[in-house]
Amino acid sequence: MNFFSTLVMGIAEALPEIVAGIADLVITIVETIVSLLPMFLQTGIDILLTLIDGILTLLPTLIDTALDLISTLVEAIITQVPMLLEAGVELLIKLVEGIITALPLIIDAAIQIIVTVVEMLVEFAPMLIEAAIGIIITLVRASLNCYLCSS
Repeated sequence: MNFFSTLVMGIAEALPEIVAGIADLVITIVETIVSLLPMFLQTGIDILLTLIDGILTLLPTLIDTALDLISTLVEAIITQVPMLLEAGVELLIKLVEGIITALPLIIDAAIQIIVTVVEMLVEFAPMLIEAAIGIIITLVRASLNCYLCSS
């Protein structure tokens, strides 16, 4: 027999003992965890209570710090209000100046749009009139049919 065969046979012969050893190991681990569970729970509770106690101890300081932060922020905003208003007025003035500067172009564009719309209406007027007449005729026929049906 070669080395590999001997090794496999040795493992196969020892397999029941290995399985029993693993089962004993798992049982021991579970028993240990179960026996330590009260200690784990107590430690968790102690950590939680210490954390809560620390938060409660620091709460006045945290509140003071938050109030100081809010106060500083409000003061900074109030200090900047004149600058913000000035910038807003300047922006509005620039916007009005831009519109005034562009007004001739806007008027030219509006005139061109109106001229184009009028030209299209003139070009399609016969078709529009014909369609309008067709709609009126259809409405009159429908009304007559409805009147004749109800008589």
